[in-house]
Order: sequence, then structure tokens, then C-alpha cells
Amino acid sequence: MTLKYAILGFLEFEPLSGYDLKTRYFDGSVGNFFPANQKQIYRTLERLEEEGWVVSNLEIQTGRPNRREYQITLAGQNALQNWLRQSYSLKPVQVPFLVQLYFMRNIAPEDVLSVLADQVRQHQMQLAYYHDVALPAVDDPTVDLEQKYGALTLDFGIRFERMQIEWLERAIETVSQSLLKE
Repeated sequence: MTLKYAILGFLEFEPLSGYDLKTRYFDGSVGNFFPANQKQIYRTLERLEEEGWVVSNLEIQTGRPNRREYQITLAGQNALQNWLRQSYSLKPVQVPFLVQLYFMRNIAPEDVLSVLADQVRQHQMQLAYYHDVALPAVDDPTVDLEQKYGALTLDFGIRFERMQIEWLERAIETVSQSLLKE
């Protein structure tokens, strides 16, 4: 459901092809917290066109595949505006690693520590990636509000990764202390 609104939001910026949506936005940018594959994007674009929320124009190209560019309609703009004004209800988050951790009682603590250390490494890499993203700081007074929305999503990503690393380090400490007691 959210994918169609994400696509409408990007089409508010400018007309785009499915390929452009994938490479510009879903391979980076929002792809860091809301990924979508090419098939999902094209299927959603087809549905949006059927609903009258987007229109497309086929550009015939020589020497390369034809390009279908999508543009948001007034009905699509209205749908996006309505969705943006709605509060989003909380839903349980699926975290596969936590399911794995829950059953780690079935392996040696040394193996658990290895998995936890790898998780720390992965989250540190993601945090480093976020720090390299060129967006203004949320508290930068020279930046207008429109730009701050992107900065806020980046700030969330940074804080989320820091929290994950802190929690994983605590888990490592907990498992390590239990090894000392044995």
C-alpha cells in the first residue's frame, strides 16, 4: 500500500520511468528504509495508471528499449495529499535477526558472540554509509523546511543504527558475562 504513495510522491517531483524510480530512489534514498524491486515498481505503476492516478507516455527509442514515462494526475495528487494527512498506525515490526537470537540458546555462546559481532559490523557499515550521505543537518538554520524532511529521514536512520549498535554491544556484554560465570 505504501509503495503506491511513495511512487506518487516521487512523481510529484518530476515525470519518471519505472527504471528511473528504481535507480534514483529505491536503490538508495528511500530504499534504505523502504526497498522495492523493479517488478513491484512496474506492477504498482500499472495499477496507478488503471486507477487514473498517473498517466504514461511511451517514448520510442532507437538502439535501446522504449521508455515509458509516468506523470502524476490531479486525482493522484489528491490521493497523495489525503494519504499524507493520515496518521500511520503502529504495526508489529518483523526483525528476522531477533527470531534467530531467540533460538540461539541452541548453539554455543562463543558462536552467539560471533554472530552478534557480525551484526555490529554490519550496522557500523550502514551507519558509516548514512554519515556519507550529503544532506544538511536537521538543526541547520540555513536549510528550509522542505529540505529538512529528507534530513529527518536520514537522522532517523543514523539514530536507529546507533541504537542497534548500542543494543548489540549490550547483548555481547551479557553473553560474555555469562561465559565468565561458567
